[in-house]
Amino acid sequence: MKSPVRTVRTSIGVGSLVTCLLFSSACSAELTDSAANSSGGNDASTRVAANSRVIANGTIAIKGATLVDPSGGDTANAVVLITDGRVTASGPASSIDIPSGTKTIEAQGKWIMPGLTDAFSSSMDTQWAGANLYAGVTTLVNGSWAPIYDHGVPDLYDWPAPRTYVQHVLGFTDPHGDPVPPAAYSDVLGAWASAGFTDALLYRDLTNDQEQAGIAQAHSLGLRTVSELGITSGVQAAQAGTDALIHDTRYLLTATPDGARQPPLVDPPNGPTLLQAMKPTDPGVQTLQAALVKAGTSVIPTAVAECVQALKPLPALQPAANMLQNAAKAQEPGGMTIPRLPKPGDRSQMCNAMTAIDASFAKAGVKQIAGSAAPVFGLMPGIALQQELQQMVRIGLTPRQALASATTNPQTVLGLSGTGCLANGCNGDAVILNSDPTVDILAAADISDVVLAGKQLDRTKLITFPAAASASK
Repeated sequence: MKSPVRTVRTSIGVGSLVTCLLFSSACSAELTDSAANSSGGNDASTRVAANSRVIANGTIAIKGATLVDPSGGDTANAVVLITDGRVTASGPASSIDIPSGTKTIEAQGKWIMPGLTDAFSSSMDTQWAGANLYAGVTTLVNGSWAPIYDHGVPDLYDWPAPRTYVQHVLGFTDPHGDPVPPAAYSDVLGAWASAGFTDALLYRDLTNDQEQAGIAQAHSLGLRTVSELGITSGVQAAQAGTDALIHDTRYLLTATPDGARQPPLVDPPNGPTLLQAMKPTDPGVQTLQAALVKAGTSVIPTAVAECVQALKPLPALQPAANMLQNAAKAQEPGGMTIPRLPKPGDRSQMCNAMTAIDASFAKAGVKQIAGSAAPVFGLMPGIALQQELQQMVRIGLTPRQALASATTNPQTVLGLSGTGCLANGCNGDAVILNSDPTVDILAAADISDVVLAGKQLDRTKLITFPAAASASK
């Protein structure tokens, strides 16, 4: 039986709609694995990240691989034990007893790392779920607008899917609607926090006063904030204490000289021209960089959107790309299998400018978080996150630091408890690799096996189109 799914729209201002998925009676940010059973249920405890047939019961052991810690300190010849979807032990094989009868994945000569997190993606149908998992992406932060939930969501619960944190948007969806008054933030954000959401996306239509009020109210309720900027500047958002800025092409535009942007500020028509001319040494860029460092604000550049043409191909993930292309050709009715068409024109000049500035920020110590923004500009789910890891290395991060941008960094900054780690108590999401990702980041896409919530997935079935009945072994 499927977990019940329904959609609710909550008014937060005239013309303003916010949509969330309801699993039974509670609106959840994470579709957690807390009580996965095949009977579904009407209680919030039955919310699941992937279909209940995917959540593991019992114990599985991954043995013999080198355990990669994105924070450092790898363990050779390691064992990772996962029981009922959670890691119960990990470390040197000599220190861990594997219970008799345990299913074992022999991984000698390979590397194991935590499942990857895409900190900004709108991947919400069966084929996209399969492509993400095929590429080792086991957690998504869905920063999409409400209409995403009108497409293909029920299909996810017939198929393995990444655990998904829905990121609510504070702003207004109707450009002619009234802005949300700060007096309403307490009720709106309070409802999100009570329902279990972890963070809010402060949209680019918010004024500085609204941005500051939203950040303060969200933090008072224990919510993290991600700011997608337009009217408010990056400096103002950092000074107000936002946890992260998203989209380098958005927050860097706010570092241009006063009056440089043509209205509307949320989407200036001369934005691409301004971005292509920006340099790390520009006064506004230097001021923003200093503000981010002082405030400890992280960034989610989603730079693959402008730099995809500069990145190396990933032949190991080509089967997933083929599946997505076939799905697009089929034009499944009512689904969202078709990535948006690439934006015409050469984006190399913008990529070069953004890469130089992103590199300056990274060198200064601004924490980086990997997000793909798929499917914008035709970016493919899962594949785009792996490409973003390449871009992280292009801006000067080591391969290990790039891995952290998609594991430990989103966990700590966005409050995604249990993700991005393989220590005791972490989610049982793991990726087994054929080569060492700390030497070459391309190795992160050379995947042998994916384990989701303690289940070893059949990667061939994940990219079969049309989808088969089950991809769990």
